[in-house]
Amino acid sequence: MKTIIRRAAQLAATALIAAITLTATGAAAAPLSSAPQNFDVMYNALPCVAGGPAPADAAMANTLNPLLAKKMRGHMTPYNTSCARAVVQAVQERGLNQRAAAIAIATVIVETSIANLDGGDLDSVGLYQQRATWGSFAERTNPVIATGKFLDTMERFYPNGSWNTAAIGDVAADVQRPAAQYRYRYGVEAGDAQIIADKLWTTPVPTTGRFWHNVRWSDGTWSGANVADNNTAVAQVVEAGSPLGDLHVLTLSGGKVYHNVRWANGTWNGANMVDGNGNISRVAVATTPNGDLHVLTVVGGKLYHNVRWADGSWSGAGLADNSGAISDIATAGSPVGDLHVLTVAGGKTFHNVRWANGTWNGANVADANGSIARVAAATTPNGDLHVLTQVGGRLYHNARWSDGSWSGAGLADNNGAITEIAAAGSPAGDLHVVTLAGGKASHNVRWASGSWSGANVADGNGSILMVGAATTPNGDMHLATVRP
Repeated sequence: MKTIIRRAAQLAATALIAAITLTATGAAAAPLSSAPQNFDVMYNALPCVAGGPAPADAAMANTLNPLLAKKMRGHMTPYNTSCARAVVQAVQERGLNQRAAAIAIATVIVETSIANLDGGDLDSVGLYQQRATWGSFAERTNPVIATGKFLDTMERFYPNGSWNTAAIGDVAADVQRPAAQYRYRYGVEAGDAQIIADKLWTTPVPTTGRFWHNVRWSDGTWSGANVADNNTAVAQVVEAGSPLGDLHVLTLSGGKVYHNVRWANGTWNGANMVDGNGNISRVAVATTPNGDLHVLTVVGGKLYHNVRWADGSWSGAGLADNSGAISDIATAGSPVGDLHVLTVAGGKTFHNVRWANGTWNGANVADANGSIARVAAATTPNGDLHVLTQVGGRLYHNARWSDGSWSGAGLADNNGAITEIAAAGSPAGDLHVVTLAGGKASHNVRWASGSWSGANVADGNGSILMVGAATTPNGDMHLATVRP
């Protein structure tokens, strides 16, 4: 449902009853808009959360209204409470504190009275009234992405956490860059913003858990999830099937990588540390036809490559990409022995190849989207490389065909709440894709024909934090999850 928002003269007083009169400060991003103008235009307030406001939002609005002192006093509704909740949760999921949430809330109070608008001054849209230079319309009207862009700029302007000690209003104004005469407005709302942020702040969601193993047998039935590693500090899990039918599992815990094997007979080896760096943030794994296991790790934004040779010995981690900005990785081994490596840096996906002779191709942009958060990759027996990306909670599919050409990214799942993805190619040429949304793992298949099955819940636990996927030569698909 869309709510109609009336935006009147930018210097007008706020009156939020049936509609919201916004007092805007001009453009929310460089370049700045022209000086405030008097105009009277109708804009739509787009949803901030899937499914719209919840009953808890109505209750919270009633709680907040008498506590506030400025613009929003008496004017918090279930809708703008749901928008504030989306902003606070985005800050929390990024790992920042309540002060960061208050800075963001102060901003959206001033810019839009906490409404996710489809229009604004010039080309400004969204909660923050971000200009077109900040991204696409879809990105700027997605509260999670828009908040992320706001926080990116905040941390760039105030490095090393210095925004923690600066005045809330000053930080917000420095990010938004209004005309000088309007800077003060963010500070006016700082107190109310802190109240809203504090009330909506929730107990942090667990970020680690145990590794659980599930199997989709080749006949399409599922085994059900069982604990495979009782370590409760696992932050990420990835898998790769070997040509012999063994399943290699890499877990990330405390910045270190552990290796476990589920042998073809169904028994487990047990987890052993294979990289004790202590600062590893992401891990990826793939096998090549000769039985070598390739492990990629990210440390300080740089990519490292380690190999467990077919004889069981390890090469040790060596620097493979000195980018310094890598935030996510994926890898897949090809039928001819090459290793495809996908990295995410600055919201873009880069493709690199370690050829079968051990040399590296070097990273090249494969998808310049700019808002990519996660990447997964898998190869199929015909040599095609399938690259899955998560943008704004949606799943996109791209393919590098065996001739080296790319298909381009196309929407594969419009869910809107996807946070993690995994992929595995089957011996029959099908592509298995696992997505995580709302703590549940869903399974989708891109059949060898190119058609999709559609996503179906494979594990509805509700508290899953991470997913991994791999296939073995007999056609079984192994689903790994991390949950408390």
